[in-house]
Amino acid sequence: MSVPTVSVLLSTCPPDDAWQLGRWLVEESQAASVNVIPQLTSFYRWDGEIQESDESLLVIKCRSDCVEKLTLALQDRHLYKVPSIIGLEVAAGNPDYLRWVHETSD
Repeated sequence: MSVPTVSVLLSTCPPDDAWQLGRWLVEESQAASVNVIPQLTSFYRWDGEIQESDESLLVIKCRSDCVEKLTLALQDRHLYKVPSIIGLEVAAGNPDYLRWVHETSD
């Protein structure tokens, strides 16, 4: 049996919004699993100036064929005008876990 393709998406968001976004993604079967890394500091350029923000990081696991749909759903619900959403295809991992991700996300 072949191992299905799985992706991990990384997205930063305001700390107060992270738990709600992560839970919503799983409740709506957009993702099989979401980890919330609660406290980090981001530096970035916005409107020509260097910004510093306290953020949380969402580590989202889903089927690779669902990345576009999940990205659009997350953009629609995200508080940021231009949210950071980066998808990485998983090259290797526990085959049983990868199958579980594939079976659990739409």
